[in-house]
Amino acid sequence: MSVSRPIVILAGWLGCQPRSLRRYEEFYRRRNMQVLSYIAPPSAVFECTLPYYTTSIKSQAEALDKGKYEINQLVEQMLDDLRASNCTSYVFHCFSNGGCFVWEAFRKATTMPPVGVIMDSCPGFELHRITMAFEFCTWMERLQVLWRYGNYYWKAHNHTKWEPHVKARADEYLHNLRDDPWLVPQLFLYSKDDPLMPYQQVAKLAQARKERGAFVTEKVWDHSRHCAHYIDHSKEYEQSVDAFLQGCQPSQHARL
Repeated sequence: MSVSRPIVILAGWLGCQPRSLRRYEEFYRRRNMQVLSYIAPPSAVFECTLPYYTTSIKSQAEALDKGKYEINQLVEQMLDDLRASNCTSYVFHCFSNGGCFVWEAFRKATTMPPVGVIMDSCPGFELHRITMAFEFCTWMERLQVLWRYGNYYWKAHNHTKWEPHVKARADEYLHNLRDDPWLVPQLFLYSKDDPLMPYQQVAKLAQARKERGAFVTEKVWDHSRHCAHYIDHSKEYEQSVDAFLQGCQPSQHARL
């Protein structure tokens, strides 16, 4: 009976295209790992920045399909694919907040812990910066988001009246990542000059996870582009991920 290979789940960044993940897919396949790649639609990522649970705006949110259904649909497909693979362990590798929101939703939907989580250029808790992140999207993707949300988009991230609510969603996001009871190993890959993800926030989260008892490693660059650390520092990137994978011991593997 053949032994199934471990799986890595790749969750791409906002505006990521399938071709952009190929170098990462090839990296993991060279290490004899199966790869499942997913990219949340820009509208699903935008939904995750909104405080749908907040009573004061709940009725408006219900008019927009009532919350994070779009990303939950993606997570359901991911779980189906993972179960169908019959693998005995998996690593979750997320890029930017676009991928980290997927991890947040995935974490809530499953009782099957990974052997490790890689945070690549994430997370960041200044959710208004999504307006900057949309520069990674195609014009068609931007128009689709604006067509669906219209003025709601601008009100949520550019109106002072909404600041407390968006801040509340950011606090919830931080809580979900910082206080996760799963103390699985984590690798944080980030740079000090990333305009989208302030490195102080990533470093603070990494320290908080260490204090909770998780095994945490970090690779920090002084200069490296957002979601392009593998391109800018290929050798160091591979060394960091390889060392992390070796530290994910079989005894920590989840049985799916």
